[in-house]
Amino acid sequence: EKGHLSAPLNKVTNAEIAEEMAYCYARMKSDILECFKRQVGKVKD
Repeated sequence: EKGHLSAPLNKVTNAEIAEEMAYCYARMKSDILECFKRQVGKVKD
């Protein structure tokens, strides 16, 4: 589905999950903020 990410979690550490989440957020930050702005309104900088 659009807006959902998935990954296999076999034998993965919390640190590896956190690193992947940070990487995904950095890559998708502008898209996330654009969607948030459309749904909620502009956020103060």
